[in-house]
Amino acid sequence: MYETTRLAIALRMARAVAQMTQVELASALDVSKTIIARNERADMAMRADTLVRLIAVMRSRQIEIDLFSTLDTVRLEAAGPHLDSAAMRAARAALNISQQAFADELGLSKSVVTHGERNDSIMRSDTLMILIETMQARGIDLDWSPVNETLSVIVQAKAVLAIEEEERRELIPLSAVSGVKEGQASTGTMTEATETEHALLSKLLSTPSEASPRADQSEQGSEDEPS
Repeated sequence: MYETTRLAIALRMARAVAQMTQVELASALDVSKTIIARNERADMAMRADTLVRLIAVMRSRQIEIDLFSTLDTVRLEAAGPHLDSAAMRAARAALNISQQAFADELGLSKSVVTHGERNDSIMRSDTLMILIETMQARGIDLDWSPVNETLSVIVQAKAVLAIEEEERRELIPLSAVSGVKEGQASTGTMTEATETEHALLSKLLSTPSEASPRADQSEQGSEDEPS
């Protein structure tokens, strides 16, 4: 489950930084919204071809996902304006909690979190410091440079383990989970991934995969607030 947790964290953070709904990201990856929702759960492995498309789509938006430099952390790097709000969205997405729960974590009001996650707002310096210090204590390192317009988010191993444990307690098993190994079920080319990514995909994705994207196209669901 540890590797699927890392994949889920990476997907949630990337979607949050890109400010894409599950429907929008599903369209960009040519899968159903159901697949995105399931892949954001720690108990559902992502198909190899879906991961490759995710990496490519995010690179086109100046967002880099790194699951390969180490095998126990998750790294995301982004470039562009408004990265203070992106840092807050990424941190909350990594933890996979509501704005109210995140506000409680930071010792702030929900309205401060809501305001801080908006690109058209300017985050107060004391709020930013509380965010950085609180997340660092949780094992999530936020490094934001407004001068260079770059953001680095590193979810350390202890944070991954804590997130996994929390989600393990909340997970409800999916009866439709396929018993086919991801390495056997995955299709598609990986020309957009680096050689290092190729070498490690089989390790990351050697757990049961989600059902076929086409089989889920007919499933409906309301769009939740991005986690």
